[in-house]
Amino acid sequence: MSNSKDLLDWFGNKKAGSVENGARDHALIVMDAVIELKMAIGAMGEENEAEAMKCVDRLVMSERDADRIEDRLSTESVASGLSAQDRENLLNFVRALDHVANWSKESSIHLQVAKETKARIPEDIWLFIFKMASELENEMKMLIGAMDAFHSRDSEEAVRGIESVKDQERVIDEMNFEGIKRIHLSDMDVRGIILSRDILHGIEEASDTVKACADMISIFIAARRK
Repeated sequence: MSNSKDLLDWFGNKKAGSVENGARDHALIVMDAVIELKMAIGAMGEENEAEAMKCVDRLVMSERDADRIEDRLSTESVASGLSAQDRENLLNFVRALDHVANWSKESSIHLQVAKETKARIPEDIWLFIFKMASELENEMKMLIGAMDAFHSRDSEEAVRGIESVKDQERVIDEMNFEGIKRIHLSDMDVRGIILSRDILHGIEEASDTVKACADMISIFIAARRK
C-alpha cells in the first residue's frame, strides 16, 4: 500500500452527511439492509406479514443504494489521487462488503416466498432466526468500529475490533448449526424446512463475508506498518 493516508481518507467520511463518499458510508447502508432483514424476520415471527414486506421493500432499497455507492466510489477513485494498488484495495473491500447486502436480500427473498406460499414456520424458529440476524447486526457494528479505528490510525483498537468480528462470526457459525438441528427436529413440512434453512444460509454467508472484510483490514494495517 503506497499511500496509506489517501486510503485512510476514503475509509472516512470525506463530506459530512454525504452517502456518496467513503467506504464507511457504504458500510452504514449495508448495515441498514441487515437491520431491515432482522426486522422483517421479527415481523414474520409476530405474524405481521404486512410489516415484514415493508421491511423487505426497505431492504431492497438499501441494497440498491449500496450498489450505487459502490459504483460512485469506483468512478471517483480514478480521480482521487490514490495509487493503483490503493484504489484496488479500496474497491475490493467495498465490493466484498456489498455482498453482505446481497446475502441479506437473498434471505429476504426466501422470507417472501415463505409468506407467499404460506409455509408453516413455527414462532420459535422465527425467533431463533431473528436472534441470529441480531448477531449479524452486532457483527456489522464491530466491523464499522474497526474501520473507524483504522481511519483514526488506532491500529490496536482496530485489531481488537477485527478480533471481535472473528469471535462474532464463530458465534453465528455455531448458531447456524444449532438452527439447522432445530429446523430438522421440528414438525415443519418440507417447504418450511427448505425456506427456513435458506434464510439461515443467507445470514451465515453474510457473516462470513463480514469476517472476510475484517481480514482485509488486517492486511491494510500490516501494509501501513511497512
